[in-house]
Amino acid sequence: MPLFTNRIGENVNGRLAFASIVMMLSQINFGMDMVAFTNTQAMNAFNKKFGHYDAHLKRYAIDPYFLSLLNSLTYVGQVFGVLTGGWIARHHGRRASFWVMSFWAIVSAILLVTAQNKEQVLVGRILNYIYLGQELVTVPVFQAEIAPPKIRGMVIGTFQLGTMSPRWLLVRNRTTEALESLTLYRRGKFTEDQIQDEFRDQVAMIAAITHDKGTFKEMWQGTNLKRSLVVIGANVSIQISGQGLFSKYGTIFLKDLNGPNPFQMFLINTSLQIVIVLLAMYMFDKVGRRLPLIIGSTVQTTTYFAIGGLGTISNPGDGTKIAMTALFTVYYQGFVFGWAPIYHILTSEIPSSRMRDVTYTVASSITVVTQFVVSFCIPYLLYAPYANLGAKIGFVFAPIAFLTLIFAIFGVPECRSFSLEEIDHLFRQRVAIRHFTRYKHGEILPQETQQIGAQKAGEGPSVELKEVADM
Repeated sequence: MPLFTNRIGENVNGRLAFASIVMMLSQINFGMDMVAFTNTQAMNAFNKKFGHYDAHLKRYAIDPYFLSLLNSLTYVGQVFGVLTGGWIARHHGRRASFWVMSFWAIVSAILLVTAQNKEQVLVGRILNYIYLGQELVTVPVFQAEIAPPKIRGMVIGTFQLGTMSPRWLLVRNRTTEALESLTLYRRGKFTEDQIQDEFRDQVAMIAAITHDKGTFKEMWQGTNLKRSLVVIGANVSIQISGQGLFSKYGTIFLKDLNGPNPFQMFLINTSLQIVIVLLAMYMFDKVGRRLPLIIGSTVQTTTYFAIGGLGTISNPGDGTKIAMTALFTVYYQGFVFGWAPIYHILTSEIPSSRMRDVTYTVASSITVVTQFVVSFCIPYLLYAPYANLGAKIGFVFAPIAFLTLIFAIFGVPECRSFSLEEIDHLFRQRVAIRHFTRYKHGEILPQETQQIGAQKAGEGPSVELKEVADM
């Protein structure tokens, strides 16, 4: 895709590339955790060590209650990580949060590798999710702040597949350091005039809305309310549409189905997901966020209805099992094409600079709680002696997935190629979400914003932009 490589070459210098790769490697840890336990809990050795013999299945199996705890209790740790990580990032910066979350990763890895009983496995997973919670509220925000507008979707998209933040520094009146940081991520790909223009936009907008950190109360006031609802809607949508069945229980579900080899299917699915995520990353900054969301949500809805329908067949044959396995694959491709990477983008770019950290922390806490509820309930929906729905669980999640499709169509603003300051301006001017597509990058901020910071009662002090620019 020459246009893809050209866009990277024109906007990414060495420092930005290095920071993005390091952040992507951090997210790989999350992927490895999901992969390890999604597959490990379906392995015979793990089932024999931590489970019991199931006469109906004629093999060792994990009790539904422990399976539920193994995949849901972790989110207690993640909530703690989200809250502490958000606090560290707001008060001490992104670098400090990275160091602390790495400590939790090392401690949890030691516990899990040496685990000999169920309790140690659970404690190790909880501590690991403290690390993942801190990562969730630090990495995408950092990526959004350092990326040029034309490739912001692609850069944050790497979170699904760097030690300062310019806007974070500006919020704290560290203007000289902010300009130096921005220059590091732009030098060689942008002219000095272009860097200064971007810096002026950042200074002017932050001066108009910021004199200290945003608060929880402000999330629900004025134009922040609409932005908060969009972000929270995105964070809830990623979980309630049922992706947890695939990411947490997919391998063990396919094993119980006695169809195609579930571990081979995992390798096939992972390979396909890499291709789909790369395609999605290319599209985010070409066609925007909403179209991939609509496509992905449509795929999730239709495949879940189909899975539920196949689940009504008694004594399914090989053809039915193959079809259900294929639908699992199709479903998750729709997920990684749409909500999986895009909710990070929306959560990073929709809040104002003043409110970004606190909004991301609150929204991430909500998504973790939602994920806990869904992950906790799935084993009880799947297995006897509880609901014992099996594949008919598709009828539970399909209507919910349809609701996320409706939200994608009517509740998500299209912010492709806009700078964070331009997004701020559109929301502050109360532009309807459906009208965001009428605007173009470079034609949004008014002339007076370029000259001096806006001055409005209760929204922060005015700043002489010329004085700042001449520093």
